[in-house]
Amino acid sequence: MQHDLIALLACPVCHAPLSWNVTEVGEHEVLAAQGSCSGDHEYLIRDGIAVLLPPDSQDPWEEGVSGVEQMLREDPAAEQAMFAADPRALGPADRFLRVQLLQARGQFQEAEREYPDAAAGIYGAAVALAMASTVTAAASRLAAGEGPILDVASGPGTLVRELLRLTERPVIATDVSAWVLRRLRRHVEALGLPVERLALVVCDARSLPFRDGCIADLSTFEGILNIAAAAAGHGSLPRSAAGALLAEWRRVARRMVSVQQFFAPWDILHRAILGHYGMTPLTFSGPFHTLLRETGWQVAAETGHALTRRPTPRSTLLHGVAIDQLPVVPARMRLECLVAARA
Repeated sequence: MQHDLIALLACPVCHAPLSWNVTEVGEHEVLAAQGSCSGDHEYLIRDGIAVLLPPDSQDPWEEGVSGVEQMLREDPAAEQAMFAADPRALGPADRFLRVQLLQARGQFQEAEREYPDAAAGIYGAAVALAMASTVTAAASRLAAGEGPILDVASGPGTLVRELLRLTERPVIATDVSAWVLRRLRRHVEALGLPVERLALVVCDARSLPFRDGCIADLSTFEGILNIAAAAAGHGSLPRSAAGALLAEWRRVARRMVSVQQFFAPWDILHRAILGHYGMTPLTFSGPFHTLLRETGWQVAAETGHALTRRPTPRSTLLHGVAIDQLPVVPARMRLECLVAARA
């Protein structure tokens, strides 16, 4: 964690400032420290990663093994086929899964080479191109700003890597898993991107560990829906929970750049499916704009691509494994780079 960025951190529980006892430093960052607030909440910086979660929180990726990896371990024949010398022999879903597994294993250069063809195979060339150009558009929007960019729900770092390529600004990547963030750092290093501009913070995106209004720009790549879906589990997401998420991000940041997808307003089938889980406000443009206004955001710009999304094929090597659950039938959608500012 870079020295100047530590001052931005706050207790995610009470939002009070944190006092740090630094015990180890590197060339560009604090490697180890203990922090506490006036409410006696305690946190750590370990291996350069700020961990701002309650002490009893469990890392969902602590062992670094996904469900797919576990299935492969139990099926050696499938694992051998997945990592055959020629990935073109795989079906579209298995080829895409292979790229994800290469990343999980630290084979980042190979994953980078295979990803374009794998994405085109699973989504179609037009959709894959639209996704790539929208991520680039989001990063370009942030190139002219100042101060650190807070990327929320960074995951594998699709947007983070583009921010490091196209901007000169520090980037704070966040995720609920320290393992995921360590993998992202290795990925950035392997691609020769400026890792010295990357800070890593483990946190819950619903309670960000940053001082009020201290971030000029917050970015996310499909993070709003992913966080909401995880919070809802197998139940329905209350509208108040979706609103609370956007209000929390507004507390911290003055502008938000979000890459997300919306179904066409006339799509009755997907509106019914998503409505059952309380996800309509996050997956249809009109309800999402209403939610933004209700939580103090004002849309400043929207650019994107209209496209047709088809259901993604299932794996032939791993029974029952699918890449995406939606859409369930071909659907007209819009992939947006949405910019919103605090009203």
